Amino acid sequence: MPTTTDSAINALVDEATATTSTDWLVGDFDNGSGGFVTKKIRPNNVGGKNFANANLTLTANRSHDGDSNRMTMAKFKDFTFETFIAPTIGLASLNFNGYGSLISDETHAFNSDNGVTMKMFGDNSSRFYGAVTMNTVLPVYFGASTQGINKNSSANAVRIFKSGAGDWTFGWNFAELRAFGTFASDSLEINNDNSESYFTQIDTNTGRKWKFGHMFSDGSICGMIGSGLVDTEIVSIDKNDGMFKLSLGLLNLTGIPTSSAGLATGTVWSDSGTLKIV
Repeated sequence: MPTTTDSAINALVDEATATTSTDWLVGDFDNGSGGFVTKKIRPNNVGGKNFANANLTLTANRSHDGDSNRMTMAKFKDFTFETFIAPTIGLASLNFNGYGSLISDETHAFNSDNGVTMKMFGDNSSRFYGAVTMNTVLPVYFGASTQGINKNSSANAVRIFKSGAGDWTFGWNFAELRAFGTFASDSLEINNDNSESYFTQIDTNTGRKWKFGHMFSDGSICGMIGSGLVDTEIVSIDKNDGMFKLSLGLLNLTGIPTSSAGLATGTVWSDSGTLKIV
């Protein structure tokens, strides 16, 4: 090899030599004791495969074995995963595989700065912690596309539905707390505000209905039957004097004792068709 000085070393020509996996590179290495030892290295053992290229691009498939160690990536302003090519059918474009198959195995945890946490477990169950808000217009389905829950579009209420079978809505309608259904018949409605609180059942096919509850400002209990918007009082219990009033129909009493023996004071009994009080 010619002797060079200064920049003249840049003029040396290094002839490239092709190597194969069976070729060996031979060199002398310091043995640490003032001497040298000759070692042979195969070219295909020099260096290693990086997780990514220098600019973090992947020009080939990569895999990284964490070897049971922990890896933490901190201080990201944004972290985005994007897929530009459709994945193989049956596979997701982004997979997070966690350890375990039991409910006691916490496989994933997603946390945010405002205290909301979503955790997933080995039995495929999940739990949310903190103030979680869902899209209140689009429904969340339960196991199938035919049943689910979402916000009622016309009231401050939650709607639980099953396609083809009607739905129940629970929530607030102005000053009333309501639970009402949109079934073809036998719908139940619970009405509640400052002056009235009652149950209503209505058959929408015939318009017949009944109402029972507190329907007067004085607190009396009343039961009504009706058709459409017309209600007829049939029974009531007055708040002030406790009077029981039957306003419609016949009173049919069955199973009345026929003897006063053993009855408590105030009990009604029948003496051969005549009502008496003990």
